[in-house]
Amino acid sequence: MKLSFSDMEARQMFQHPKPRRLEWPHLCPSVHWAQIQRPFPGPGKYRTLYDFELIYVFQGELLIHFNDEIAPIPVGAGDLLLLSSAMRHRIELLADPHTHLLGIHFDFFNEQTVLAEQDLTVREDKIDPERFCSIPVMGEGHPVFGAHYESVPYEMVEWMERIVEEHAKGRGNPGYELACRGLMLLIFTQLLSLDTKSSRPNLHSGYQGKIKELAVEMEIRPGAPWANAEMAGRFNVSEDHFIRLFKDIVGMSPRKYLQFIRHREAKKMLRETDMKIELIGRQLGYEDLHNFSKVFKKWQGISPRAYRKLSILH
Repeated sequence: MKLSFSDMEARQMFQHPKPRRLEWPHLCPSVHWAQIQRPFPGPGKYRTLYDFELIYVFQGELLIHFNDEIAPIPVGAGDLLLLSSAMRHRIELLADPHTHLLGIHFDFFNEQTVLAEQDLTVREDKIDPERFCSIPVMGEGHPVFGAHYESVPYEMVEWMERIVEEHAKGRGNPGYELACRGLMLLIFTQLLSLDTKSSRPNLHSGYQGKIKELAVEMEIRPGAPWANAEMAGRFNVSEDHFIRLFKDIVGMSPRKYLQFIRHREAKKMLRETDMKIELIGRQLGYEDLHNFSKVFKKWQGISPRAYRKLSILH
């Protein structure tokens, strides 16, 4: 299910204080904060944002409360949430010790300069209405983008991860703003295409939960072999049928998804440990250094050794 901002607003009688009719040449997003998080489970507190936030769920499950009198919206692994400025909400993390999120704060029209993280959130005792970032709307006043997208394509997650990397380098890094803006525009373009597909019936509803559970297992143990034939056996389907199911539900083939999560873990280990590169490859399931380097360069554009050197420089 995809729940749009307009659906939520109808349920809550919410009207954004700064709607702005979208003219595509004026779309000029700026990124204020970007980070991968592993928060502890808990109910969370109500908050209101001056800007917008994209949250991608790698692992775990969230409940988004917009009003305690209305049923919360569940957001699961593989889903993307777009939280609006000026909309009061509370994020409840369910009891999963492996909750793993990626968050990006941004605006659509380069309206804010954020100097500190606390500038993103409204202080209830000191609200500044002028600081709310505008929401892009169509000619009839409906918001352009939805709020909840299920099973988004992993190329979009890659773009979000690249924004996190650029943000970690700092605003002084040459090309930072241009790189983040270009990546955000790619994300917006993908969201528009997802919008048009959201009304299609789910032909694999009987498999969706189990396939997502499998994807989480692969996240937790990326170094395991994960042979397609063995995974297909778990679902009592042919290997070809399993690959189609997985791609339709997760957004990429099992092989590409495994490479994706291994690549993400490889980057983390290269940045944050002194472990030998060959050992990192082995822990992530690669037979030898040559194979690991070949796949890493295919995804990153540079070798693991070069990536580690760049990480040290920044």
